[in-house]
Amino acid sequence: MNINYLDNFINRFPNVLLSHTLKLTEITDSKAIKLDDNQMLDSKEAFPNKFELEVVRFWRKKKLLPFFEEGKHAKISISQLMWLRFLENLRNLSPNTAVLEAAHEYFLKRAYDQNLALKNYIALQDSLQEELKKNPNNQDAKIKLEQVVSISKDQLLMYSVKIDMNYFNMYIMDEVINSPEIETLFTYRMGKNILDEKGTVADVPVFEIIKDGKVINGPDDEKNKNGINFDIHNTPISIFSANYFLRDVFADCNLSQEAFNIQILEKSERLVFKLIKEKKVDLVSFVNGEKNGKEDYSVQDINSGYNVTSIKEIKYKMCTKNYNYGIAILNTGEKIEFNSNPNSSENEEKRK
Repeated sequence: MNINYLDNFINRFPNVLLSHTLKLTEITDSKAIKLDDNQMLDSKEAFPNKFELEVVRFWRKKKLLPFFEEGKHAKISISQLMWLRFLENLRNLSPNTAVLEAAHEYFLKRAYDQNLALKNYIALQDSLQEELKKNPNNQDAKIKLEQVVSISKDQLLMYSVKIDMNYFNMYIMDEVINSPEIETLFTYRMGKNILDEKGTVADVPVFEIIKDGKVINGPDDEKNKNGINFDIHNTPISIFSANYFLRDVFADCNLSQEAFNIQILEKSERLVFKLIKEKKVDLVSFVNGEKNGKEDYSVQDINSGYNVTSIKEIKYKMCTKNYNYGIAILNTGEKIEFNSNPNSSENEEKRK
């Protein structure tokens, strides 16, 4: 079980469990909508790129969206939004409902059937308690254990964790938290299934997760330690990068304060985007203490317009919290420090 994933998820994305949801009406329209960059810059909506309403209703009817509660007004989280985008891309390749159902079985249903969330919580609690037995003064372990116990006693939070903890979401978040340098791929191909003793063969959709060139079934469950177990050069296969779904949701140039992927940011990060919208920011710098690295992004282009590429990268880094701290340099020369840590002693709007 991947308790390291759960540990990092709780500490790095604590407000994503229940907060910052979107209504079904905010993400759908009569037709699917995909805005270009200029339209996105002008948008004031929380989620401008819409899904087709009737398609989402059909998926709901087919139980491909288990996070939509029956008889209630549908709301979805960030990770659930990525699952919708995965189904949409998969549908574009194959409109066959059986393919979408097979994807649901592989990525979501088996995780729920295995009660993956509860098992991981129990394992994480046991691990933290063992750490405290060895070192009772381990304050970090104490805080983590308090968080885990608190969530495990909250039925609503545990329900949310159960819904969000499946193999699709876990490997997308693993891409962010544990090993962004190792690409995670979701693959779809047609395999063969023997139906009876006569050897009748049927084509069936096969889904797999490939990480670091290895096919795996789930956390710490390697199916083939020596590498991919089929000939990729002689097998028609569709490949989806886990990072694509992160960028699809996080990396756009929507500058509206209502934007879903700005609302999930910390207060100081949201301030930076407010100032970018007002064209008061020249440069945004991210500092990564682990690598002693620094990345600079020019916010305005040579024509004093928005540098769309930079805005997308700034938003992506803030949303994935892939930095230690940052500084926004205004066109007045003033500097504003921002941080992805909500407990950064509210030096949130500090001007240097």
